[in-house]
Amino acid sequence: MNNIQYNLKFEKLVAELELGELISTPKAISGGLLHRMYAIETTHAKYAVKALNPQIMSRPTAMQNYIQSEQIANVAANFIHAQPAKVINGSSMQILDHQCYLIFDWIDGKSLEFQEVTETHCEHMGMILADIHKTDFSQLHIPDLQLELTTFKSSMSGVFRQKKHQ
Repeated sequence: MNNIQYNLKFEKLVAELELGELISTPKAISGGLLHRMYAIETTHAKYAVKALNPQIMSRPTAMQNYIQSEQIANVAANFIHAQPAKVINGSSMQILDHQCYLIFDWIDGKSLEFQEVTETHCEHMGMILADIHKTDFSQLHIPDLQLELTTFKSSMSGVFRQKKHQ
């Protein structure tokens, strides 16, 4: 892969998307593996900005994959607590000077340490996963999505059957 660099221009981004003016320096948020996340605060609100890795976005299928991912997140948000990227000017994908961004409303939260995770947390995540599996995404007309979901569900049910018999 070529050595494409990030091209971050937060002041220009918030101005062009009419998100207000920056009132502080964007703060890098740890935890991202493939992309970079930033907390930005403007005169209008606080946002989480995902700057998508330019090397990944140079792949032929990357853009369509991210667009479809956000379409899926928007449908899922009708059934679970999900935070899809903001749709601005008709698109969740924002591109400025060859840099791709996803913009999210800021949600205050806390990551749990491994020892803080309880069985109740796991049950809650399982219920959310079940709700995702019950969601009908066919309205999106994404090729192979139904096949991929069916294959995933079948493979996961096999894992659960194995666990029961052990």
